[in-house]
Amino acid sequence: MPNFAAHTTSIRMTEVLRFWIDGRCFLRLLEEADANELYAVVDDNREYLARWMPWAANTNLEATVEFIRDSRRKLADNQGFQVVIVEDVRIVGTMGFHHVDWENRSASIGGTGSRSPVRAGVSSRGRCAL
Repeated sequence: MPNFAAHTTSIRMTEVLRFWIDGRCFLRLLEEADANELYAVVDDNREYLARWMPWAANTNLEATVEFIRDSRRKLADNQGFQVVIVEDVRIVGTMGFHHVDWENRSASIGGTGSRSPVRAGVSSRGRCAL
């Protein structure tokens, strides 16, 4: 089974994983430093996101930090990973594999984001990239 976090000792994974999905947008791993910006995306789009994701209605900055930490643990345990979607220089959402079932060779994919990238197809192109 592949190990996503195997060679992370000397360089930051965000420098390794930068996958361009078009001329303005790329995917990269989440870092704790992204917490405020990511929370702002959720907060600005709370009503829109809460229609499909009940957690969005009541989330806060502390929960966002825990989400990032959990995603890093899953990466280290080879059980999935999350990336941020960056458009130009700002985070506009997340996506990733929430759980990887290596035995059955399956994974669940999901993500969040602001309304404008969803309408522009950025989320769809990001899912294709994953």
